[in-house]
Amino acid sequence: MGAEGSRKVDLLEVAPGTGRYLGALGRLSLVFGNKIALALTLLLLVMIVGTSGFMVFMLHRDHIMRERLEVLEAAGPESMEAAAELSAEIAENTFPGQLLLSVYMTAISITTVGYGDAVREFTYDYFEPSWQRAYNIWLSVYLIIAYLIILYVNANFVAYLVESKLTETLQRRGMVRRIGRLSGHMIVCGCGATGNVVIKELIRTGAPVVGVDLEKKNPTRLKRKKGFTFLSGDALDERVLADAGVRKARGLVSVLPDASSNLYLTLTAALANGDLRIVSRSVDLGSTDKLAFVGASDTVTPAVAAGRRMVAEMTAGETTGFLQEMLADTGESYRVEECRVAPGCGAVGRTLGELRIGSRTGVAVFAIL
Repeated sequence: MGAEGSRKVDLLEVAPGTGRYLGALGRLSLVFGNKIALALTLLLLVMIVGTSGFMVFMLHRDHIMRERLEVLEAAGPESMEAAAELSAEIAENTFPGQLLLSVYMTAISITTVGYGDAVREFTYDYFEPSWQRAYNIWLSVYLIIAYLIILYVNANFVAYLVESKLTETLQRRGMVRRIGRLSGHMIVCGCGATGNVVIKELIRTGAPVVGVDLEKKNPTRLKRKKGFTFLSGDALDERVLADAGVRKARGLVSVLPDASSNLYLTLTAALANGDLRIVSRSVDLGSTDKLAFVGASDTVTPAVAAGRRMVAEMTAGETTGFLQEMLADTGESYRVEECRVAPGCGAVGRTLGELRIGSRTGVAVFAIL
């Protein structure tokens, strides 16, 4: 490993794979640039300072108690009972116990709970006047600083929660408004592995696509892809479908993971828009007829489709390869699409020769249904 490699080991990589690194100063600016991280750091420092301060007074109290014990032991038999009680109390003052008590004092100090039971019994009554004044001054300064930091921490946490919720709400409203301006778009419900492929293929045809999935973050990695909008929500919820513009959509693809979800979604979408073309994934052969009954225009069973494709590759590989290339071509030379002739269209009642589609548009018609 060279000098450059050794240097990078001690640095923080900003984004894996980008080759961008930060030094120690950059790390600090990255951490403290986050207000929540700064607030938590300040809170930790307040706890450490408070615990350390109380430990100083605890240790001083222990020193005073030991001096008193020596005086009582030197006083003779008449003070033996008092000396025994004080000796037992000193024995109970272990370091872990003092540390725990210091943490407790710090916690009830910065939370302003109050600690009259702790102050006089455990420390204050043992101090001479000079140490009592020092204790009062230190505690007053510490409480003021700690209280200001606690206010800062609370303010940042509240701001973080409010801003996150507000930002999420505003982003969703803006997204719903953008979807509301769409018409004739495609909706893909379920942005998993299959849904991702469907979305990419639809985008390649130039159709605007709205993806709906339960995930909070866009799972398709098509955030910046032109023509694609991701909407987080349950596709089985009528309100989410309405936000996705189901009433003005041209088609809907249902690729949810289970048969009951696809069945319910198909029925809901068909009731919301009777002219919607719905293609649904049929998890098994038994659900194909049910999907067609509730409004699916077509169904696709992955197992059947894969089996037929494998047989086609085995028996007619060249033809299958040509069709696959034609359907998947990103250019305009081999694109195959279906055009529905609606009532009232100028093509109704006319022959292909009369329409002269090839000479006027360059499109070749090779099948009529």
